[in-house]
Amino acid sequence: MFLLTEGGTEWLINIMGVIMLLIVLVDWATFVLLSVMGIALGFLFYRLAVGPISLQLDFSTGYLLLYQGIFGTIIGLLFARRKQRRVDELANENEALTANEAILREQYLETYRDKVRIIQSLGHAGTHDMLKLVEMLKEMREKLRDDNAAAATGIAQSLERELIPMALQLRGLGGKASNYLRLTVAPCKLWDLLEAVRVALVQKGIKNTRLQLSTQHKTLTCDAKRLQTMLVNAVTDLHAKFPDQTLLIGVEDTELHYPLSTVGPNYIKKIAALRLTVIRGYRLPA
Repeated sequence: MFLLTEGGTEWLINIMGVIMLLIVLVDWATFVLLSVMGIALGFLFYRLAVGPISLQLDFSTGYLLLYQGIFGTIIGLLFARRKQRRVDELANENEALTANEAILREQYLETYRDKVRIIQSLGHAGTHDMLKLVEMLKEMREKLRDDNAAAATGIAQSLERELIPMALQLRGLGGKASNYLRLTVAPCKLWDLLEAVRVALVQKGIKNTRLQLSTQHKTLTCDAKRLQTMLVNAVTDLHAKFPDQTLLIGVEDTELHYPLSTVGPNYIKKIAALRLTVIRGYRLPA
């Protein structure tokens, strides 16, 4: 229409609006592609349908056309850049949320399966008969109070017959519980564990972390994968609250203290242990 009106002012102004609207609606690469194709097809259609192009523009019209094209594109790109950045942020957040949702869903399902298996094992172990045993104990106590030794002896024998099978079944419950926890316990090097945590954090975009190993122990017997997941989650949560602070992940020697009154008065039992720490606001020494 600009060519058909031979440089009409109304269509000259319309070019500015079309440029800005197109940039806001699409990304910059699509804008460049559509602009080049649109201009080329416009000239081609005019040449085929009307004839040779004989556009006579005075200086002011040409200057205004060039001015609108350049500054309209610049203004539109400023808005488009902000929109594209927001779209990219939303896409990254959606991808991270989708990945976390899949991990949490699998963890919840595994926890539910473990709960069902434990309940089934407890049922097989005979815990549903516990109330019956309590009633028998009350009855035996009443018989002993009434000096009815024969009746109390009969109840005691019945308790023995009930408790022995139950005890044998409950003995295997501890071994079954280890399978439900699904822990893969094996020796691992402490520094390799911390390094694996650092690599996992870098993959999440968390690079302001430092590692420190202040212990005489070089290895630790544990489920390295689950311990790594715990540390990564702890550092990720702390980094979300304090993104500009350096975080220190350290392992150091410590002791666990707890009283044992059965051993002696004011007796304190001490057990060697390792302490895992995550400290924010850590500053490297000068």
